[in-house]
Amino acid sequence: MSRYPLTRLGEVLTPVRDEVAVELDHSYRTAGIYSFGRGLFARPLITGADTKYTSLFRLHEGQFVLSRLKAWEGAVAVVPAEFDGFVVSQEYPTFDVNRERAEPAYLGWLCRWDRFWESLLTQSKGVGARRDRVHPDRLLAVEVPLPSLEQQRRLGALSWKVQALSERADESVAALRALVPSVANAAMQGNL
Repeated sequence: MSRYPLTRLGEVLTPVRDEVAVELDHSYRTAGIYSFGRGLFARPLITGADTKYTSLFRLHEGQFVLSRLKAWEGAVAVVPAEFDGFVVSQEYPTFDVNRERAEPAYLGWLCRWDRFWESLLTQSKGVGARRDRVHPDRLLAVEVPLPSLEQQRRLGALSWKVQALSERADESVAALRALVPSVANAAMQGNL
């Protein structure tokens, strides 16, 4: 159990939609959300002719966004700067963060927490695990630990450091894996 007070997300998040009318001859940078708290990803560029949607919704840095279909398995994120201006379909509700009560970076940390995903699963509706949907009003009813803003800032900064270390580790592993064939080649040629 957390030592921080529990707060309904509805006290720190406000639903907001920045609607963009789809025009056939315009191109749109679209985003999706990875499951398990891994954040947003860029989808291929589309034109208005590529979609049946008549409108899309613009993302803004620092907003909270969820996938109605996959939020229960961690498809939730806080919009980073590089995704500001991307668009999503109506299946991705967005929320402004009340920055007098919550830090987006802390909420980003929360998006990586498996217990948060579990609480979203209990708030989902549908038939069968692959059909469960999390509606915005249900998300807003979820209670989460909410420390002071100062503590949220500290935890948010820590989350970026951990993310940077994780990315460095991934790069190191990739570099080592790429090195293996070269070393094996050199060994087989008697050059080691």
